[in-house]
Amino acid sequence: MGRSYRLSFAFGRNPNSLNPPVTIPQANVNLNGTTLMTLAPSAINTQTKLDWQTTSVVFTASAPVEKLQLQALTQAKTAFSSIVSRLPS
Repeated sequence: MGRSYRLSFAFGRNPNSLNPPVTIPQANVNLNGTTLMTLAPSAINTQTKLDWQTTSVVFTASAPVEKLQLQALTQAKTAFSSIVSRLPS
């Protein structure tokens, strides 16, 4: 508790989200129900050139156990399915 942590990861849009109708995928990264950041991949990518974007956010733990959640903001699941590659364990 009271300790700062840095969450870092890479994300990218699903190239299939470029098929009509084009959807700009967005997702919130939430900690205990509070939004830490909103993800919105800006790169136009392809199946062979994914154009991963990297980001990080620092947060302070307020309890021994915290709930980290990735919440889709877009309706189309195909636009969102590949937004995050891997979260650290």
